Amino acid sequence: MRGDLRVGVAAAEVFSASCTKPDDPVVAAIGDFDALSEQYSMHVALDVEVLAAILR
Repeated sequence: MRGDLRVGVAAAEVFSASCTKPDDPVVAAIGDFDALSEQYSMHVALDVEVLAAILR
């Protein structure tokens, strides 16, 4: 991913991700999903469009 600055990382666990723009062609066929991954805390450039996010 470009336009980000990672500021922290935690151990791998299962996260539920929600598509923030479900009509976008990039994620239209995906829908919400669970994934085993690390959670990265990052600052994102204002011109980056977020299509899926994990909200706690």
